[in-house]
Amino acid sequence: MSAPGERASPNEQRRRVPPSSAPPSSASPGIGSRSWVNLPEPNEPIRVELIDDAVADLVQYAATGNLSLFLKKLIRLEEVGKEAGLPLGRGLIGWRKIVVGDRNWRIVFAVNRGETVATVWVIGDRDDAACYEEAERRVRNLGADQPHAASLAAVMFQMSQQRRATKRR
Repeated sequence: MSAPGERASPNEQRRRVPPSSAPPSSASPGIGSRSWVNLPEPNEPIRVELIDDAVADLVQYAATGNLSLFLKKLIRLEEVGKEAGLPLGRGLIGWRKIVVGDRNWRIVFAVNRGETVATVWVIGDRDDAACYEEAERRVRNLGADQPHAASLAAVMFQMSQQRRATKRR
């Protein structure tokens, strides 16, 4: 911690909060201030579900050894909600994508109106927008309302059980 009169380091600045006796005002000091730092508003965690086809996509990538890359992004989606992804256009307006790896793969998902559930529809290669076309195809075939989906936790558990069973053989 810096001594009085010294400039605080960036890490110390981020940890500072406003004094509890004075509520933050719209004219609160900026980033360099000692008394107040603009912290991002915390997002409510949301439930992440994967439709059956997306589970199959994830299993396919688990076989390549890239599972941890996808799980990190899915867990981030669970923690911060729709802000984990970028908006899509064309036939998928209202949907979002998450970039995985070195811009190699995409996770395509939709969030319900209450922003309490994110449903993953596609986990796929970025090549020639194939994952977006696949998402549109799956929506046409399954309907956008309520396809069967499993929670991220259930999918992770199921995959760990399958991996354990494979090792026993």
